[in-house]
Amino acid sequence: MGSAWAGHRLLTVSLLAILFPLSFLIFLPSSASSPVATVSYGPTWEQVCQGNACTVTLYQHQKFYRDGGEWRQIDERFQA
Repeated sequence: MGSAWAGHRLLTVSLLAILFPLSFLIFLPSSASSPVATVSYGPTWEQVCQGNACTVTLYQHQKFYRDGGEWRQIDERFQA
């Protein structure tokens, strides 16, 4: 009976050690997560903003085109 109790206790302690830290991830406030990135496009540029930081990438050639009011990336994979 002693070894069965020790095994049960070890299993319980192991489960608590795993589940307790995970419970903090579930109940974290949504404000603690990183802000959602917003992306803007032009024919030869792309701007990604997250919070107050923005990064603009300029391309030497046309990388994006408008299709029905939405920007789409040109598929540059050449297939035979």
